[in-house]
Amino acid sequence: MKIAYECSGMSILPFTGVGNYVQQLLLHLLAVDRENSYWLFSHRQSAEQRAQNLNSKVTWDSTHFPNRLLWMQCVLPFALRTLKPDVAHFPNFVAPLAGPDNMIATIHDLGLIVNPNLFSPRQRILMRPFIQPTARRARALIAVSAKSKQDIVRILGVEPTKVHVIHEAAAPFFHEPITREECERRLARYGWDRASRHLLYVGTIEPRKNLGRLVAALSRLHQCGERPHLWIVGQRGWDSERLARTSRELGIEPFVHQPGYIPAADLRAFYHGCDVFVLPSLSEGFGLPVVEAMACGAPVIISDTPALREIAGDACLHFDPTDEAALAESLNKVLSDNAMAMELRGRGRVRAASFSWERAARETLALYNQR
Repeated sequence: MKIAYECSGMSILPFTGVGNYVQQLLLHLLAVDRENSYWLFSHRQSAEQRAQNLNSKVTWDSTHFPNRLLWMQCVLPFALRTLKPDVAHFPNFVAPLAGPDNMIATIHDLGLIVNPNLFSPRQRILMRPFIQPTARRARALIAVSAKSKQDIVRILGVEPTKVHVIHEAAAPFFHEPITREECERRLARYGWDRASRHLLYVGTIEPRKNLGRLVAALSRLHQCGERPHLWIVGQRGWDSERLARTSRELGIEPFVHQPGYIPAADLRAFYHGCDVFVLPSLSEGFGLPVVEAMACGAPVIISDTPALREIAGDACLHFDPTDEAALAESLNKVLSDNAMAMELRGRGRVRAASFSWERAARETLALYNQR
């Protein structure tokens, strides 16, 4: 069977959550699939450069094209018509309007449709119009959570049997142990104060992540005598400048650190070294950093939204994402109660182990085979 896989999500560093999904699913598909051949398509050759030596089952078709969506709609259909793949998988929300009949698409969430104000004007203009046509044309859809499936069925009017829930997972690397010495050595590069308490957020810095309320909750903790540091790790997205202004206005700028995107080895040290990991998002389709943090044994606090509750289960604390006082209270509970923190660490590791990229790859491969 010839499988076409659109992997432009691997072409841009730093990886977003979707970029990690595209890469990890591909790597594990190639690890478990002994029979089929894969043709990988990207609008940038940098994707190919980041995935050298995959294996002999892979053929690359990458080019230099300035815009992914324009390439997908105007260039890629001709390449697919020539290849005539048995399956064409588009793992990043959208597919060609003139694509083949055997397309499979992964729609991670419908935030762009449900809460468009939380996304950049560019995303609203360039991506949003293609989501519903993709859902209609695809032979099958993959949702990364049951909540995403519910939204796809309800909002896009897709038959439930067409949508298959296949969860993401933390990369195996995050389940590996790290010594205290290595952890401290890596954190020291960033000016991490061993004598202080540390809160951690990982993800893109953009409005839907609700980081303004997280900074406000940090300010409340400082007013009550707790003086933890907050590390906001990830690339800057749209309207990210607002966060620095909020920190200055609240007088806690020295305690808010933004090291940007960091290598995976250092990120693992951050997860291991933090006192609390927090994801305060207003909108998520899965929440991959939550699983990564749990795999590393960090106590986790999440916003009380359906997808995050589904992923984290009872392995974390929840708070109302519109209530900064509730967030501050949850943070204080974990910081002040070592027994609770240890219980969350243990529950998180067990929960994270229930997600598997190998299983995700096998379930995806089974979907490919349903021709």
